[in-house]
Amino acid sequence: MALEHGKDRSSRQRFQKQLLSNLHQQGMVAGGKNGGVQHLRLIPFAGISMLPSLRRGDILTVLNPTEHRVRVGDIALFPREVNAFVAHRIVTLRHGNRIAVTQGDSRLFKDAPRRLDDCCGYVVAVWRNGRLLAAPPRPSAVTRFQSMLKLYIPRLLEKIRKLAKEAKHER
Repeated sequence: MALEHGKDRSSRQRFQKQLLSNLHQQGMVAGGKNGGVQHLRLIPFAGISMLPSLRRGDILTVLNPTEHRVRVGDIALFPREVNAFVAHRIVTLRHGNRIAVTQGDSRLFKDAPRRLDDCCGYVVAVWRNGRLLAAPPRPSAVTRFQSMLKLYIPRLLEKIRKLAKEAKHER
């Protein structure tokens, strides 16, 4: 069944209901406490820190934290700014699963520890190019390294070019 995500409120609600039904059918989520759409949120993804797992244009299907048992490997959303979130993967749980250390899949370093009480939700599925996909697992170390190279080498080369240009002008 094709799902279409419309702009108006009623079509978004229809989309969420269809999406929830598909998620249940595919076993990606169990029924919430009330089994309703209110436990899911759709959030467009726009960053690069989770490449190759999440890409610009993906629509994240996020389950409320009270409806999910947290595990290492889950992608958690934490508030960053007003109406902005950071979606990073949980790499370590501490203090009886109350503190999480997260890291973007294409980031070199881990984030500072965060309280799970501050978590806004967990990614249970991704809507990409008209297809519903389960939340992606953590990529292998080789795949993550390749993504980092794709991100950082162009930036590094640009800085080298800029420095070379400045040095040339100083002569």
